[in-house]
Amino acid sequence: MKQNLLNTYTKDDFDLERLYIGVTQLTFPLKGETIIYSHFESVEDAIDCCIASSNIPFVTGTFKHMYRNHYSYDGGFLK
Repeated sequence: MKQNLLNTYTKDDFDLERLYIGVTQLTFPLKGETIIYSHFESVEDAIDCCIASSNIPFVTGTFKHMYRNHYSYDGGFLK
């Protein structure tokens, strides 16, 4: 699906400056933090962030999903 989106759309098809995506990132020692990403550089970057934001370990993805060099999970994991 990701490749199909990349083949179909370009950055000009979206207003990536107005897109905000919440991602829970795990840091060590075991601490979680919700990060809100915006100002995406490309459609692929925005898609990768969407994938990270919807990653529920062992349900929709793996435990070790990485986005921007951090373990990343569903944006609603923390309060």
